[in-house]
Amino acid sequence: MSNENSSNPSMAEVARMNAVFAEHRTLFTLLGILLIVLGVLAIMFPLVTTIAAKKFLGWLFLIGGIAQVVHAFSTRSWSEFLLDLLVGLLYALVGAWLAFFPLTGIRKIYCRAN
Repeated sequence: MSNENSSNPSMAEVARMNAVFAEHRTLFTLLGILLIVLGVLAIMFPLVTTIAAKKFLGWLFLIGGIAQVVHAFSTRSWSEFLLDLLVGLLYALVGAWLAFFPLTGIRKIYCRAN
């Protein structure tokens, strides 16, 4: 029985990964800087970030709900069909609400310095 664990990478794999990281160091550095800038912008403009996140999540739910409804018609029994159809319709409804009405539920708080 071997003491080698399949989840631990071998020394050759570690050396190969280090070589890839060293070769693309500039790319990884630029990507890190870009992500930091996008994070700072997201903090500076929370309303825009919230709207974008709601629209993205809404489209994910909408597409997933439509796929679930289509999948419901491939089930074999009535109870599976009904449950899949109801869950798919719920996902599609929530997704459409989030994607097409992203401003609902967002409160804008104005602070006035007196």
